[in-house]
Amino acid sequence: MNQRLDQELRVIVTRDGTPQAGVTVAWTTGDGSLDRSTEETKDDGISTAAWTLGANAGAQTARAEVAGATGSPVVFAATATASQPPPPSPAATRPSYEHRGDRGNDFFRSGSAKSYSFRFTQAGTYTYDCAVHGSG
Repeated sequence: MNQRLDQELRVIVTRDGTPQAGVTVAWTTGDGSLDRSTEETKDDGISTAAWTLGANAGAQTARAEVAGATGSPVVFAATATASQPPPPSPAATRPSYEHRGDRGNDFFRSGSAKSYSFRFTQAGTYTYDCAVHGSG
């Protein structure tokens, strides 16, 4: 969130397939900010704008519009995601143990700790290594 996209938004304005210079493109977004509100196309007919996504996670849009042009406006879409997952709740980090018998490795030899469980609070893909079953 509040992430600046790595690449600028780009539109090309053409007339009968030929790039048009000097055409005003209006850039707008209701989510986040753009580094400009208008720009005239360059000799190659291209106008660009850098987009910083808004503070809320989820789908966001920006638009490039040329008054009276066919195919205008062009709508760009992006999805803002959290920069870092939120920290787990204290209950999620508290291990719970159950007796599974002696397995012959350091984890299972350490006192009453026979297994470990963890409750995930954030959707995602997690890699783990089980001494008995291998990685998964």
